Amino acid sequence: MKKTLLVRICIYFIYFLVSKSAIAQNSSSSILVNFGRDNCGSSLWDSDVSLFGNALSASPTKLLTYNTGAIGHIFSKFISYNPLNNKLYINDISDGANSRIHIMDIGLPTNLVAPIVGTPNYQINGLVLNQFEFDPLGDLYAIDNYNYGNSRANLSAYDDTSGRVISGSVKTLAFPPTNRPTDVGSGDLAATPSGRMFCIFGGDTSRIYEITNYRRSQSGNAIATYLGRTPKVCYGIAYDNGSLIMSGSNFAGTCYTYKYDINDFTLGPEVTAAGNSLPIDLSSFSPAIGTSMKLSSATWVNTHTYDLVYQVYIQNKGNVRAGNVNLSVNLERIFGSSNILSVSKNWITNNASLIINSGFNGISDTNLLASNQTIPNTPLVNNNSLMQIIVRATNLIPGNTYLLSSIATARIGSGVSVLSIKDSSNNYSTSLSNWASAVDPDNNSVSDDANESNPTPWQYSSPLPVSLLSFTAECNSNTVDVKWTTASEKNNDFFTVQKSVDGKTFTDVVQIPGNGTSNSQHSYSWVDENPQNSVVYYRLRQVDYDGTEKLYQIIAVKCSIVEHSSIKVNAYPVPFKEDLTIELEGTYATDMVINIINNGGSIVYQSSLNESTSKFFIDDSKKWQSGLYVIMIIGKDGILSKKVIEKG
Repeated sequence: MKKTLLVRICIYFIYFLVSKSAIAQNSSSSILVNFGRDNCGSSLWDSDVSLFGNALSASPTKLLTYNTGAIGHIFSKFISYNPLNNKLYINDISDGANSRIHIMDIGLPTNLVAPIVGTPNYQINGLVLNQFEFDPLGDLYAIDNYNYGNSRANLSAYDDTSGRVISGSVKTLAFPPTNRPTDVGSGDLAATPSGRMFCIFGGDTSRIYEITNYRRSQSGNAIATYLGRTPKVCYGIAYDNGSLIMSGSNFAGTCYTYKYDINDFTLGPEVTAAGNSLPIDLSSFSPAIGTSMKLSSATWVNTHTYDLVYQVYIQNKGNVRAGNVNLSVNLERIFGSSNILSVSKNWITNNASLIINSGFNGISDTNLLASNQTIPNTPLVNNNSLMQIIVRATNLIPGNTYLLSSIATARIGSGVSVLSIKDSSNNYSTSLSNWASAVDPDNNSVSDDANESNPTPWQYSSPLPVSLLSFTAECNSNTVDVKWTTASEKNNDFFTVQKSVDGKTFTDVVQIPGNGTSNSQHSYSWVDENPQNSVVYYRLRQVDYDGTEKLYQIIAVKCSIVEHSSIKVNAYPVPFKEDLTIELEGTYATDMVINIINNGGSIVYQSSLNESTSKFFIDDSKKWQSGLYVIMIIGKDGILSKKVIEKG
C-alpha cells in the first residue's frame, strides 16, 4: 500500500531550551512526530499522533500520544508543524479533491496536552496540495504536476490559509533522469533547522534526495540531488539531531526505520520504528538554546578590588517557544562568597521581553531570570536578550585567571513527559562578529559543539598607574588617527606615541601631557600625517612623575595612500644604501616642493621644483638611518604624490 497525494504540513518544531538530567548536556534535541498508529499492529481504520524524544535510540521517550479518530483512517493524511504559531497541522486529502486542514494546539512549550480533534479548522476547496512542508522561516512549500517522462515537477510556496500560490514562487524541480522517483504521491518532505530540504519519494522503492535552491527568495530552478535509496518503501521523513529518520510499514505487523546521516551521507541499518509505532507521515521539531558571555570592562577600585562588567546573551536557536527558560551564573564558585561585595544587573537589549530575577546575587540565588518564562523561537526576531552583570570582587589573587560561565536551560513538556536542554556559554572573543556567531560559530543550530562552550577568562594583575579603556589607530584618507581613553590616572606625567615599521624597533614621534591624578575619564588623540603604503605599528608609552613607565599594546595599521596627481615618482636604487636618485615624470608647477620624511615624521630633505629640474641626486642620504622614508610632492593644494622608499 502506498500513501497517495500526501499533504504533509511538516512540523518543523522547536529548537528548545530545557533542563532535565537525562538530556541536560545537550543544547538541542529533536522530537519526532509520528502520524499513523500508536502501535504497529493496530487497525488501519483509525489514527493517532505520537511524540518521541531520542527517537533513534533503543529506548525512545514517549512524550505524548493522542487519538485522531475524528479524522478517520490513516491514509491520505499528512502532518506538519508551523514555527510561526507553534502548532501541528494535519491535512486530510482523502476525498481526492480538497485539502481539509486541522490545526492542533498541543500546549507547547511546557504543558503537552492532547488536543480535541473534530471538524477541520478550514478547507481549501478544489486544491490538493501534495507533500507540503514548512521551512524554518515559516514558508510553506508543496510539490505538484510531476512528469515522470521529463523528470520534472513544480515546487511552489503557498499561503497556508487560502491555498493560493504565492506570486513569483513557482519553480521547476528537476530530478536526475537516471534516478527519478516513480511518483511523488508516496513520500515526504523534511526541512532541517539550518534550512536544508530533503525528500523521499517512490511507491516501488524509495529514493532519497536533497533539494537545493528551493526558497522563493532564490532565483532559478530547484534541483533534487539523488543521495541513495532505502531497502524498503518509506512514507515519512523527518530531521532528528543531524540525521534523517525515514520510516515505513508492510502493514502486516512490521514497522521499520532507517537513519541517514546528512553530514557524511551514510545510510544506517533497518531498526524498529520509534516505540514500535506505525508510521504514515513524519515530522519533527527541534528545541535548541544558546548562551554567550564576555567581559566588557574591568575597573580597578583599590588594592585587590575590581568592578567587573559581564555581558550575558541568550537566544532561542530552535523553531518552537522555549519554556521554563533560565540563565544561571554562579559567582560564588569563581570568586568566593565573602569576596563578592556587590552585584547589580540590568538589560542592555531585551528583545524577548524577559523578566530579571530581582533576588539574583550569584551566591544563594544564581538564577538571572524570573521563573516560568518562555522565549520566542526562530524565525521570530525577538528570540534573544542581552543582560549586563556588574560584580565588585575583592581579595583577588595576582596572576590568577578567573573563568566564568553562564548556563542556559529550558524544557518542553511537564511532569514525566519532559525533555530538557542545556547550554554552557561560549566566550565572545575578538574573532567573532556578533552574538549569534558567538553562540553558534559554525551556524548549525547546535550550541554545544566542540569549542563552543568556552568560559570567559579574566586575569587579575596589580593595578596600573593609568587605567586605559581603549587605544586605537585608524586610517583616515592620507592620515592615521591615533586615539586613546583613560578611566582614571595616578601621577600621570605624559604619554608618548611610538611608531615602527617592523613591530620591533619603535621611535618616539609625539609626547602628549597627562592629567596627573584623576578619577574622571579622559580622551587623547594625535594625527599621523605621514603614514606609509605598508603596515605601520603604533605603541603607547605612559610615564609617571617619578619616571616609572608602562608600555601598552601594539596596534598594526595598513593605509592605502591616495595619489592626487599625475606626477610619477621614481627612486633608485631600491633599496638604497648610499646616494639616492629621484626622477619625476609628469607636469608640475614652480610652486611645488619635494620633501623626504623619515619614520619619525621629520623632514630630512627638501627642494623646490621647477620646469628644468626633474632629477635629483642626494648624497646626504648616506648619513640617514636604515628604515622607511616617504617622498612627498607638495603643492598649494596639499600633498600631490607620495612614494615609500627603504634604506637598507
